[in-house]
Parts: sequence; structure tokens; C-alpha cells
Amino acid sequence: MSPTGVELAAEIAVDFPEKKVVLVHDGPRLLEFIGPKASDKTLGWLKNKNVEVKLQQPVELVRSSDGSNAYITSSRETIKADCHFLCTGKPV
Repeated sequence: MSPTGVELAAEIAVDFPEKKVVLVHDGPRLLEFIGPKASDKTLGWLKNKNVEVKLQQPVELVRSSDGSNAYITSSRETIKADCHFLCTGKPV
């Protein structure tokens, strides 16, 4: 997960607390390039702001029968979204 994705999820959660925010990452923890303690603190903060974080779950974007966007996680869970942001990449 890029720092941009984590920051964007945090900003949305703070500015629009009524919105459901789901952050999906295929790795074992957020911000893998920093230490585990800082990563765990970030995860706790996001969860405290009601951000749903799904780790170790690659996703696939699909079109629902009603034409809306949905994600299917590797655990076969469907996440419907009004909008989505693809934040990938690794810091140099």
C-alpha cells in the first residue's frame, strides 16, 4: 500500500465521517516500508476512524449486473463502491 492510499483513506474518514471507507491491501501490513510499530499505530488510528482495513486480500474490479462498480476480494467478498481510488506503487 502506498502512503498515498493510506493518507487518502484517512482524509476521507476525517472529512466525511458518514462515508464508509474500505482500504484493501494485498500485503500483510500497511506501509510495509516503515517499522511494524508505526504500521500498527496507523492501522489502529484508521480503525478508530471506522476505516475498514482488509489485509492480504488482492482485489479484482468487476461490473455488477446493475452497472455499478464492485470489487471481489481474494476471499470472494464483494465490496460495492460509489467511487474507488487505485493507489499503488512503492517508495523509491
